[in-house]
Amino acid sequence: MHYLAEIAPKPPFHQLMMNGYYKLIDNKLIFLLFLAIMLDIGTGLLKSLVQKSTQGKPHSTKGIIGVLKHMTVFFSIVIIYPYFDIQGLSVYVDSFVLAVISTYAISIAENWGQAKLPGYQYLSKYLAKLQDDYDGRTDSEKLTDILNEIKKERK
Repeated sequence: MHYLAEIAPKPPFHQLMMNGYYKLIDNKLIFLLFLAIMLDIGTGLLKSLVQKSTQGKPHSTKGIIGVLKHMTVFFSIVIIYPYFDIQGLSVYVDSFVLAVISTYAISIAENWGQAKLPGYQYLSKYLAKLQDDYDGRTDSEKLTDILNEIKKERK
């Protein structure tokens, strides 16, 4: 029975979560995600400042929605990360964070190219938003247009 007295009790779940949040301060992936978000905001703002069309210029609604999206992504990851870490599944959340960082890298490159900053010609070969034939419409908008054309033909 002596060996049972040496085993420390497991801390409560809320303490484990708080420790997980404290560990995030030193997490390199979370820091890299934060940098990627800040770069995306910066290049997006720069892109909007050099736009010639009125639609591309900065306005408060677009800015607020963009910042809210970034905050939602960042804080969703920060909130859920310690839970996965406690369960021993940090490799999965790390993979997810890397995927999010890679999408931010694409967004930064698109903003860079749309602002026509040095090296944008290289990026334009690989990114859809920088292609000459890119019309900016979503697939659902394109489908709606096709369905409307079919309705017109039937009349």
